[in-house]
Amino acid sequence: MDLGNRLISLFAPNEPGGILELQMCEKDYSLSQITQIIEGNDARILSLYTWKPVETTTELIVTIKLNQVDLSAIIQTLTRYNYDIRATFMDQTPLKGLIDDRFDQFMRYINT
Repeated sequence: MDLGNRLISLFAPNEPGGILELQMCEKDYSLSQITQIIEGNDARILSLYTWKPVETTTELIVTIKLNQVDLSAIIQTLTRYNYDIRATFMDQTPLKGLIDDRFDQFMRYINT
């Protein structure tokens, strides 16, 4: 296996799940706390990558691939712990179904 393919496999691209990108100061980074929050929501980390967008800054970006497609509960918990969520990538199908169902219920309520 060549180096390029090996690096790609480290990010678990073939595994289903969502991706979270957190932004924080280096001194606020705690892998144990992030892991505890994620595992407290019945999810597992498949891949984690940290990088600095600018070398001269203390800002840190943490990219996490999780084994869950719906990240809503994890996002809410991370927000409660004051984590800055820079981006999320997940399947919107379950969320769209929930929104459509609530809209249908609201329309039935108005029509009665």
